[in-house]
Amino acid sequence: MLVCASILCCAIVASAVLAPVLAPYDPLSMNFADRFSPPNAKHFFGTDSFGRDLFSRVVYGTRISLRVGFFVLVVAMTIGGVIGTVAGYYGGAVDSILMRMTDIFFAFPFLILAMAIAASLGPGIGNAIIALSAVWWTPYARLFRGQVLSVREQEFVEAATAVGMSDFRVMFRHILPNCFGPIFARATTDIGYIILAGATLGFVGLGAQPPSPEWGTLVSEGRLYLMTSWWLSMFPGLAIFLTVVGFSLLGDELHRRLMHG
Repeated sequence: MLVCASILCCAIVASAVLAPVLAPYDPLSMNFADRFSPPNAKHFFGTDSFGRDLFSRVVYGTRISLRVGFFVLVVAMTIGGVIGTVAGYYGGAVDSILMRMTDIFFAFPFLILAMAIAASLGPGIGNAIIALSAVWWTPYARLFRGQVLSVREQEFVEAATAVGMSDFRVMFRHILPNCFGPIFARATTDIGYIILAGATLGFVGLGAQPPSPEWGTLVSEGRLYLMTSWWLSMFPGLAIFLTVVGFSLLGDELHRRLMHG
C-alpha cells in the first residue's frame, strides 16, 4: 500500500512540475469551433464551453491545488508549532491561555469558518490560502503540544537545561527535532484534505476565479452542463479524488510505520 500511495503522490507532483510538457495546449487558449467536444484523440478530456482543452486545464490545475496545499500546510504548521511548543514547554498558565484560545477556534467547523473568513476578505486564491491557514493551525497546536509534553521530561532535555541553554534553543533545537515523526505523517495526510477544502472554496466562488484552471473552479463551471457535457466536472473531480486518496493513504501508512515500526 505504501508503494502504491507513493507512486500516486509522485505522479501527481510530477504532473504539476511537468505541466508545460504534459499539457498539449495552452490552458487559457479558447477555440470556439471546438466547444463542448467530448473526450477524443485530439482532446483527451474533451473541451469546455470556450473550446479550451480540459486535459491541459486539469494538468495546470494540479500546480494551483498543490500550491494551495503546501502553502497552507507550511503556515499552519508554523503557527500551530510555535503555539503548541510554547504551551507544552512552559505549561501552567501559559498552556491554559494558549489552549483555550485554540479551543475557541476548534469550536467552529473548519470549512464554515474558512468560508466566513474568505467571504470577508473577498474571492481570490490568495485570500483562500489565508482563510484556510487561519483555521488549519489548531490541530497542529494540539499535536505539537502533546509531542512536547512527552519529550520535555527526557534526560537530554534536562541536560540541555542544566548547562544553561536558553529556552528557545532547548525547544527548537533539542525538543522539536524529536517530535516530527507523527507530525510529518499528519501533514502528509492533511495535504489532500487542504486541497479538497481549497477546491470547495473555489466551487462556491470564494477561491480561485475564472479563467483559472483550479480544480474546484473547473467542477463549478462544469456543473451547469452535467446533463449534456459530463466530462467537464468528472475529470477535475476525479483529480481531486485521486489526490485526496493518494495523500491520505500515504499519511496513514507513514503513521502506522512510524508508530508501530
